[in-house]
Amino acid sequence: MRTSWHTATPQQFLEPLGRSVLGLSIAAIGIETVLCAGASSSALGPAHDVIPIVPFIPAVPMLAMIFGAVWALCGACMVSASAAKWASIAFAVTFGFFTVAQIAPIAAQAPYNLSFRTAFFEPLTMAALACLQPAAGLNGNALRIMLRYIVAVALLVFGLDHFLALAAIATLVPPWIPFPAFWVGLFGVAFIATGVAFATRYLFRISVVAISLMFGIWVLTLHLPRTLGYYGIRDAIHDPAEWSSLFIALALCGGFLAVASADVGVDSIGKTS
Repeated sequence: MRTSWHTATPQQFLEPLGRSVLGLSIAAIGIETVLCAGASSSALGPAHDVIPIVPFIPAVPMLAMIFGAVWALCGACMVSASAAKWASIAFAVTFGFFTVAQIAPIAAQAPYNLSFRTAFFEPLTMAALACLQPAAGLNGNALRIMLRYIVAVALLVFGLDHFLALAAIATLVPPWIPFPAFWVGLFGVAFIATGVAFATRYLFRISVVAISLMFGIWVLTLHLPRTLGYYGIRDAIHDPAEWSSLFIALALCGGFLAVASADVGVDSIGKTS
């Protein structure tokens, strides 16, 4: 029997909302990849000619159009619970493959480069969250635990990076917000706390909803205004990187919200929900 909106629990409401935001963000990344199929970038270094959008697939127009179309279709289908399973897995496999094949070797050669670390862990987290959301229907407890720990490690890295590069990241805080260093430190703590929650499942749901809210706030106060050319970002509305950052932040907002009600696996530490 279908649950009506006024009798739905918060978890039953948040999962489809998060899945829809995740799916539409993935669709937007796919469309942007198709639109930028003829472009190229040296985002991974001068020796690597790539499409200027995460996960930085090789700058081969036909390749970009094919996989951009695949991701756009996966994202659109993810909005529907009945089609989300195959769409989530197809997205995770292809997006994760290019993340590991393209970015991992570069990040491994420059482990202290924050940009490369972020470029690796952000799309990997998106792929893992797509499979961990309930609608993906992923079987295999061991696989869910592995994906959970991938997200946990990524969150810990994001958190530590906020302290290692506190001054640099503080410059990204909008000028109308006071005490930028404080907020960067607070965000770092939030990342680390959520990483621990993913690893131990302690206060899992509240941590995941909180981190989703944090990304949502970033979208509204940072990424969207930057993309529209505010905060002195010149010609940002035509910059693929700004749009890509906006869609990634939206995808992570939706992805974390979607897994808030998920059974993400049992291990010797955690307990089922």
